Amino acid sequence: MRTYWIWLALLGAAWVCALMEAASNAAKPLLLTINLSAASIAASIVLWPESSGTANPYMILVFTLLAGKAVFRLPQAHAWSAGVVMVLSAMAPSAAQYPSLPPVYIALYAVMLAAGLIVFRMSWKRGEEAEARNEALLSEYRKMQRRVASDEELARQEERAQISREIQA
Repeated sequence: MRTYWIWLALLGAAWVCALMEAASNAAKPLLLTINLSAASIAASIVLWPESSGTANPYMILVFTLLAGKAVFRLPQAHAWSAGVVMVLSAMAPSAAQYPSLPPVYIALYAVMLAAGLIVFRMSWKRGEEAEARNEALLSEYRKMQRRVASDEELARQEERAQISREIQA
């Protein structure tokens, strides 16, 4: 019975990925948001602690990876919504009275992770903008070099023509 659910989850993931590939560019962020939110819920279910066990500290690492993917690939509003789902998924065992990391720890970790990812996103955007400006400047520089080379060639031809006129005169 367990393999049935695993295969069903894999089939669902394959369909989501196929829809993401076929979707228009406007729908892709929404589908990726749904996909990352579903992945965080699935991670919470898979890593759910036993009632007599201890909290699974690796669940927070899985959520960190998913949050990084959300910030890297999604627009800001979609990344925030996926982040809220991840925080709620991380706090779900505690709300259900299962052994879990303390909610204060999860909230503090989420705030620090959000701050770090915001700084990453800002510096990444600045880097992309600088790269685009550099590319535009390089293109303009190459155009100017071609223009200078053609102007020099034109000046040489005019000078040669002037010299040939002086020689003939």
